[in-house]
Amino acid sequence: MKKIDLHEEFVRALCSKVPKKSDLVNLVSDILSIEKEPASRRLNGRVLFTVREMGILASAFHISLDELLHKEKEYFSIPLYLNSPMKIRSMDSLCDRLDYTLDALRKVLQKPAELGSVYNVLPVEFFVFYPTIMKFMFFKWGHYFIGTEEFDNFSRWKLPGRLSNLKERYQQLGNIKTLYYIWDGSLIRSLIGEIRNFYKMHVIKTGEIEVLKNELKDLLLKLEDYLKGIPVSGTFQEIENFQFYISNLNLGFSCTYGVFGSDFIAHYESFFASAKLDHTYQHVEKLIDWVKSLRSISLLISDSARIERRLFFEEQHRIVDEILS
Repeated sequence: MKKIDLHEEFVRALCSKVPKKSDLVNLVSDILSIEKEPASRRLNGRVLFTVREMGILASAFHISLDELLHKEKEYFSIPLYLNSPMKIRSMDSLCDRLDYTLDALRKVLQKPAELGSVYNVLPVEFFVFYPTIMKFMFFKWGHYFIGTEEFDNFSRWKLPGRLSNLKERYQQLGNIKTLYYIWDGSLIRSLIGEIRNFYKMHVIKTGEIEVLKNELKDLLLKLEDYLKGIPVSGTFQEIENFQFYISNLNLGFSCTYGVFGSDFIAHYESFFASAKLDHTYQHVEKLIDWVKSLRSISLLISDSARIERRLFFEEQHRIVDEILS
């Protein structure tokens, strides 16, 4: 197999960012603080960029050197940011993450856009309509990552003010032309198991378990109706092209992308790691192809899959009843 010449690939990547050679020479000259002639010689390959220069330009033009090295392989790399457990001091970091996602979605959704999502946890846009589930989802995050005494009692804990209008903010998002979800097959079972564990630790009371149980069953009923094509007022949006998949495997991560033309958002997240792809559309294209390929290992239960859909929701109701009884 032919070895990749990193310098050649790097110059090619620079040229793809700024096709007009004279403009690229001017930019490289300004960024590296060198004359135009040395900048031109580097771009022509007569002189090699130094490691330092490649690092500066890669940062300025949002080029992944690691990706260039692996571009001919059947996989691609994304930058992962590892979240350190118990290093978070308040709910502000979670609120900041939600604000970033909503702002990015709002930008993408200025025109009809395509959205695709893989989830191993209950999506925000599903639980914002259920106050006790929403409180639990954010409470458990604080319990896991912040760990202070305020997260030892579900009854006394209050939802932060920054999250109080979350439902309205999600309802204001529109212009979704195409949307599909791929749910981790163990999503509901995992959520119910977490609720049960908090109850066993005496963090959640019996009455609150009943409320959570009733809200979850209502969510499942409305979701099933929605997938049948029955309008569900006050919750899920009417989407022109909508598909809902259940993964045949336990995926263990969440991933979302939204794209319209040159505007896009892409985000990958597991429990302790996350990645934002917000600079290079070519990189996002690879992630989109990867997410779409996961549909081949998933079961489509929207549209005409009547029997499969009924069996899936019967199983989810059984899980809720069995574990939360």
